[in-house]
Amino acid sequence: MERREMTELRLMLFLCFSVLMAACGGDGVNGGGSGGFAGGTGGAVGNLSIQGSIATPTFAFVDGDTNDPNNPRQDNNFVGEADVQPLGNPGVLGGYLGSIDGSADVDDWYFVSLAAGQGATLFIPNPMNTDFDLYLFNDAGEQVANSINTGDLDWVQAVSGGDHFLLVTACLDDACSTGGPGLYNLTVGTVSISSTVEGQLSSSHDFVEGDVLISEGDDTRLPKARLPGDWRRLNERLDVKLERRAPVVGRWKVRRRSSASNVAPVVRSPLAKAIQWSPTIAAVKALRRSGTTTASPNYILRATAAPNDEFYPFQWHYPLIGLEEAWDVTEGEGVTVAVLDTGIVSRHPDFAGKIVAGFDFISDPQSARDGDGVDPDPEDPGDLGENGSGSSFHGTHVAGTIAATSNDGQGVAGVAGRASIMPMRVLGVGGGTSFDICQAMLFAAGEPNAANNGASPPADVLNMSLGGGPIDQCAVDAIAAARAKGIFVVVAAGNDNKNSDNISLAGIPDAFTVSAVDINKEKAFYSNFGDRVDVAAPGGDLRVDLNSDGYADGVLSTLANDNGELLYGFQNGTSMAAPHFAGVVALMKSANPN
Repeated sequence: MERREMTELRLMLFLCFSVLMAACGGDGVNGGGSGGFAGGTGGAVGNLSIQGSIATPTFAFVDGDTNDPNNPRQDNNFVGEADVQPLGNPGVLGGYLGSIDGSADVDDWYFVSLAAGQGATLFIPNPMNTDFDLYLFNDAGEQVANSINTGDLDWVQAVSGGDHFLLVTACLDDACSTGGPGLYNLTVGTVSISSTVEGQLSSSHDFVEGDVLISEGDDTRLPKARLPGDWRRLNERLDVKLERRAPVVGRWKVRRRSSASNVAPVVRSPLAKAIQWSPTIAAVKALRRSGTTTASPNYILRATAAPNDEFYPFQWHYPLIGLEEAWDVTEGEGVTVAVLDTGIVSRHPDFAGKIVAGFDFISDPQSARDGDGVDPDPEDPGDLGENGSGSSFHGTHVAGTIAATSNDGQGVAGVAGRASIMPMRVLGVGGGTSFDICQAMLFAAGEPNAANNGASPPADVLNMSLGGGPIDQCAVDAIAAARAKGIFVVVAAGNDNKNSDNISLAGIPDAFTVSAVDINKEKAFYSNFGDRVDVAAPGGDLRVDLNSDGYADGVLSTLANDNGELLYGFQNGTSMAAPHFAGVVALMKSANPN
């Protein structure tokens, strides 16, 4: 590394740390307040002595393989298994790629633990003369993401949490002749990119190999042989040719005329050598750096997974939380959700083939309305009360939101349409008791209970769209037992428009408490609130029809009535919000069981 470049590296790190230190503030010299230096005007100033020490922040790192004799040498080219430099999270690192002791330093590898959605941002101070790229691999060596931009920023994000490898490289292709020498800054942690940054160039997105799109007017110099800079160098080393796909305007063909490279390859790690480079991406990047800024791959777009269920167009509450994008990944396969509620009308067509063995824990036969007490039949006979009001079939509506069969051309869709439902009957006429509900929780978790048996295997998620009364130890212990087995417990916040921190079950810390929002993503007029609320989900508002679809803005799901008819209907409440989140948890468990 040149002395000037080493000085620039130190300066870049110093400026970075100075900004961070300046944010910490202080009380000034001699214990002064926030007003700063207090002195007279025109008085003599005596000798001023400042003592102290400056320590490098624990989140600050320096590239281990530079020519700096003051920096302990640590190879990080990953040619050997130990040649990976660990980084903290959060972390900031100053690095260099170029010539090290006369050898080519084209790759820097780092090892870091990331949570889902976290990642790294690569900043290049001098992108006109330096071009580096950023790759992310999981701990199995599988490429998760890459960023091959031409500006001063590259960024990657982890899909799931765990240990990862980061690669900062000067190599775009197997010839390893792009980029460098130069400095870079790598930031690990939360990735926040301004919307004004140019679109990311990445081979992680599907595209048509051999196709390049160039806006009309930006292609006036093509395909002349005298294209400047990077395009000329690309032709020299990889023999890539650009041809217009006549008569289509703006679409060009990239063709590599020879598989041989005119530049000798350098020593790289097996993982780096395994990267499948693309002549199309190389061409787009070279064109952009040579002034043809609109050059882009011909990306492949696909329809999102909107289900074909008959009444899905009226389920506004699913697009509100971006479910169609999630369904491109999973629909909840292999996950069981226990629904502790009024039971279920299992013969509803949207539940065909998806119900696993549940239980009826209503111990009072009069409340149960099925002629007996605790039994293995969670079928809902209705909770018709003495006042003559119709039955709610509340559990059937909740279960449909979680896991109604999707893409069957009929009825409605569920949040996790391929998940299984474990119906647990705990609410009858007039509600349910704490004891019965606690026993049902233990059953669903596979724990000892009043029925002397438990679910095997246990449920993955528990949904309880119920609550009221003060927090009791029975519920606290049952939820803790479920959580100890890795089971997610989801509860409704309640519909009294008040703080629910001290209400059972919403106020129990081990449960995920869900409040409700309306179609505008604003707090629903009825929804409880408080510090114990973890998340909000669509709960609807039957008073209005803001989307003008001809129906009140409630949550549409499966229903039944006391005449035995199988229906679909709109309801609102945090009871409707909670199953949205329970279904999302089921999707997450399906996508990442661990």
